[in-house]
Amino acid sequence: MKIKIISCSEEDHWYRDKIGEVFDVINSDINEYECTYRKGHLIQKGDCKVLSLLQTIEKVEMELAEMRVELNRRNEIDWLKDTCTYYCIDDEGVVYLCDTAEDGTYDEFKFKTGNYYRTREIAEMKLKDMNDKITQKFAKIENYVRNNWDGWTADWNDNHQGKCYIYYNHKIEKWVFSVTFMLKKNGIYMSENMAIKVIEMLNSGKL
Repeated sequence: MKIKIISCSEEDHWYRDKIGEVFDVINSDINEYECTYRKGHLIQKGDCKVLSLLQTIEKVEMELAEMRVELNRRNEIDWLKDTCTYYCIDDEGVVYLCDTAEDGTYDEFKFKTGNYYRTREIAEMKLKDMNDKITQKFAKIENYVRNNWDGWTADWNDNHQGKCYIYYNHKIEKWVFSVTFMLKKNGIYMSENMAIKVIEMLNSGKL
């Protein structure tokens, strides 16, 4: 359980300068809480409020948002022609280490297209943001295909029928589609015409 200090009823309480801060509770009695900040030092229940799980989640999300801003700021660097290592995200969503080539042409392309991260930490934070958004998008894709069904059905006994599925290409940061004939992927299958419509809407922000 977490509590937030909202007041200080006595001038000599140890938490008089901690108003607004949040602490984890380890013990409590009728009138007081004991928190992890100072074991054995108590907080009057009237001077704090218990945070709900939702409030705790919101606080964590705010902290993560602030962290992302800082990581993005640290990643905004000038292009370096000198030999160095950096990190990229491939089209399957894997972070990997790169070495700057001698002429730096391909590396500069990666930098200018945004797939260039000075640390693994920054690349993984970016990847998590993308994956969270992808999960949300797939729910919208499934809903759109269901509501705009064109009558096409996947026939897994027909190895000549192309089954289209949509995925997010991490390397170019765009939605694309591919075709499978017999191998089942994790995804939503649709006709080629439907796949073209969906990726156009995804990449234009309409879906």
